[in-house]
Amino acid sequence: MAYVLLINPKIGIYSKVFKPFMPLSLLAAAALADQEGHTIEILDQAVDKNWEQTLLNRIKTRNPVLVGITSMTGAQLKGAIRAAELTRQNSSIPVVFGGVHASLFPEGTLAPDYVDYVIVGEGETALSQLVSFLTTGSPEPDRIQNLGWKNPDINVNPRAPFHDMNALPDTPFHLVDIKPYLHTYFWEKNVIDLESSRGCPYNCGFCYNEKYNQRKWRAINPQKMVGVIRNLVTNYNVTNFLYIDDSFFIDKQRVMDFVSLIEQEPYTIKMGFQGRINSLAKFSDSELERFINAGAVFFQFGVESGSPRILKLINKCLTVEEALDMNQRLKQYEQVNTFYNFMVGLPTETRDDVLATVDVAWKLLEQNPRAYLGTIHLYKEYPGTPLYRMALDEGYTPPKTLEEWARYDWQSVILRSHDKDLSKLCRAVSAASYCVDQKIEMLGDSRIAGWISNIYRPVARFRFKHKFFKWMPEARIFK
Repeated sequence: MAYVLLINPKIGIYSKVFKPFMPLSLLAAAALADQEGHTIEILDQAVDKNWEQTLLNRIKTRNPVLVGITSMTGAQLKGAIRAAELTRQNSSIPVVFGGVHASLFPEGTLAPDYVDYVIVGEGETALSQLVSFLTTGSPEPDRIQNLGWKNPDINVNPRAPFHDMNALPDTPFHLVDIKPYLHTYFWEKNVIDLESSRGCPYNCGFCYNEKYNQRKWRAINPQKMVGVIRNLVTNYNVTNFLYIDDSFFIDKQRVMDFVSLIEQEPYTIKMGFQGRINSLAKFSDSELERFINAGAVFFQFGVESGSPRILKLINKCLTVEEALDMNQRLKQYEQVNTFYNFMVGLPTETRDDVLATVDVAWKLLEQNPRAYLGTIHLYKEYPGTPLYRMALDEGYTPPKTLEEWARYDWQSVILRSHDKDLSKLCRAVSAASYCVDQKIEMLGDSRIAGWISNIYRPVARFRFKHKFFKWMPEARIFK
């Protein structure tokens, strides 16, 4: 059996404000290889402060069959590149990149000399088969679906059909010490991240799902979901869970079957969910109440914009009225916190569109004392999406190398950079949104960040209420 070293890079500023996030992508990719008896170690740069020394030690003493590195686009690539370079400088061990960035840009990710393979999309089978090839010589790389490789030219094999998630092994939590990953969310201190579905059937113009998940939604059945929870309650004493699914509420019957099973369990839990407002709106009042009584205390939705024109442009299939109506429905449940995501700086967006987003965001906060705003993000272009094609038409020039993508600045307004006043407004709105409510205290693990947010909150709320974002020197703090 082989020894496999997998690396989870830091996530930029998030690694400074929040405790480490559970490396679910690596745990998922490792599930089959672990089941087959290989020794898997996960090295998390956010957990191990001396990760470079640990990596060099493992290279020298354990000689892993491969070093696998996951990464999203942007700041996380910095740690990924550093780990790859250290591996290449000190050994001939194959380096494998996976995750969202490698899946969206397989050829570009393979281009550097320090990358030998990439895994595109779901990694369970591809990683297992690559370990087999590196230890036994079979199957050869050209027969491993979802694999990109060099010989010496760059090759990217076709993708396999998506996995049946119910046929996969359970998430191998035994591969990590879960204590560092228990973080603050919905005012609870010990929350663990879970995945119960992948993908989304919708086609929002900004979302990576079209290319990454091909608009296919697939889910774990309720029996398996409850089995995972029971394991974590019984063996790890964890009772707070955040489902990070893109669209948890797609199948109402699955949700209600899950609720029915949870109602039969002897323990009490609290849960958070991400999904679409339209999907949860299909639940009757009695169904919603059962869901909440079973432990659903946190709902996170993407509204994206307060401008009807922009909502139509991005194909959100949502209206402002639907968002306000759901906010009113959830307001009546005192145990429920509701979280709304927005973005500004979208293609063709005007000052009036941005201020319409501020207006709707403020209405949500005024309506519901337990409503919160996600930081109003600055739009970023994902390849293969309709808005990405629009961005290219507007003159956007994407980074070309892995190193350039690592410097991809999520705090800049790329598309609106030609309009300095609008770009400045977008940055100001984003900066004020950090502290307009108590989200940093509700979601964050930094007391200092919470203290700063509390002091600045009256100013942030004044700016949102009056849509006043001029003369904002404090915005420099968030650059």
